[in-house]
Amino acid sequence: MATVQSTKPLTARTVEVMKPSDKNKSDTGENIGLRVTCGTTGVKAFFYRYTSPFIKKLAQMKIGSFPDTSLAEARLKLQELKKIRRQGRCPSTEAKERQKKEAIVQE
Repeated sequence: MATVQSTKPLTARTVEVMKPSDKNKSDTGENIGLRVTCGTTGVKAFFYRYTSPFIKKLAQMKIGSFPDTSLAEARLKLQELKKIRRQGRCPSTEAKERQKKEAIVQE
């Protein structure tokens, strides 16, 4: 069953008033791929959802949690991740590799 996409862009107020019973919200225009979810505990999280260039399947990467990460900050991070994706690289894979390297350095 297809979901109907909203034609309105996300607003900070929309994110702020989300409840756990609300469906995932997605942004429009140049911010396509940015999604926000509200978990059962009320924690709201921003995600970048895209097609991985390696496995050609849908991938998702967490950008941050609201209100620690504002909608404006999430959109800026989204544009950085989209730039990586346009270069044929996978943002999620690169983030995981970076975390492994940091863990090795800390040991």
